[in-house]
Amino acid sequence: MLDYGRDGNGDGRVDLDDHANALTSTAHDLAQKGRRNGRPYDEGTANVRILNEWNAATVFQRAIACAAARIDG
Repeated sequence: MLDYGRDGNGDGRVDLDDHANALTSTAHDLAQKGRRNGRPYDEGTANVRILNEWNAATVFQRAIACAAARIDG
């Protein structure tokens, strides 16, 4: 995760205890693995396979997929 750390709050530091930094870093990490905006998060899709690679907990995958689908709009 630290390889993909990003400054999400604009203070010039990557501090994963900061919510904005953690969320921005997570989004960057998933994008580097191939997650794409606007693509579906249904079972068997590429985005869900990427979430599974990142964290195999099904409940976690569903929560992230639900939030991502809302963000993608």
